[in-house]
Amino acid sequence: MTSILEEVLSANRSFLEGTPRVLGDGAAFMVLACIDPRLTGLLDTACGLPRGRALVLRCAGNQVNERTPDTLRSIAVGAYLKEAAELFVVGHTDCALARFSSAEVIERFRSRGVLRDAFGHDDLRGWFGAFGDVRANVVESVRYVRRSGILPSDFPVHALVIDTASGALERIEEGSVPERMAAAAAQAHEASAPVRPAPPPVPRPVPAPSPGPAAADPAPAAAPLSLLDAAMALREFLQAERHDPQFRESLSDLAVQAKRDKNPVTLYNSLERIARQYHEKYPRLPRALEACKKAILERGAASHQFVELLRRIVE
Repeated sequence: MTSILEEVLSANRSFLEGTPRVLGDGAAFMVLACIDPRLTGLLDTACGLPRGRALVLRCAGNQVNERTPDTLRSIAVGAYLKEAAELFVVGHTDCALARFSSAEVIERFRSRGVLRDAFGHDDLRGWFGAFGDVRANVVESVRYVRRSGILPSDFPVHALVIDTASGALERIEEGSVPERMAAAAAQAHEASAPVRPAPPPVPRPVPAPSPGPAAADPAPAAAPLSLLDAAMALREFLQAERHDPQFRESLSDLAVQAKRDKNPVTLYNSLERIARQYHEKYPRLPRALEACKKAILERGAASHQFVELLRRIVE
């Protein structure tokens, strides 16, 4: 049976070929998109959204997180009152929240007589929901919906990005279907099972050395970093790359997330996503990330220590 995602992508290909068409009858589904006016008319046509079947929700930055509880409420209404079968979180290129400037926004609201205190005392980027990467933002929204627990574990939640110029859809992350959920659950169960010590190896006779040149000794493996050493390596990396404006924006997003998010796993994922392209430039970086990951897997005090260290080094 063709999934709703495949229907939407097929309709988008028809649109790009110059023959737009509307999806036929079928199960209802939800589309969460941004409030950007460029999407009005484009989104429906480019995706073939049918009236009476597609529930279109719109909020600034197509975000779902702890700051946007009403979006979760709308998703729950769509799932349980309108019986929607899938959710699409659709970001778009050239989003205003991805090029957010605190200075410009402050100037605009102050020129209209609005005080800074009206937005609280936290970072404005966090209040407005600014982010550094359109695709990463869509994935974060999808994962927040899944973590929220308001939808069944087998409810497909997809991440896509639409090009505001051409209307082309990009599939970023495909939602899990029941078979994949079962496989993922089995893998997670296997990973969480207690580790049993391996049986001792069976002694084997040592073969006589063969004549010939002696093999070179293998290079010693690098010693694992402590969490404190990892924090120092991460601080050096972050300080060295702050000259890049785009990197500064991503780092600012991480700083905001570190202030409000206590989940070490989501914080680590955000950090790793920022750092992954710099592994070759900073040889200690992969070891630093590995030390952080180890601390999180150990849970307990080490996991909380990682959260606190991350907050400090991104300030």
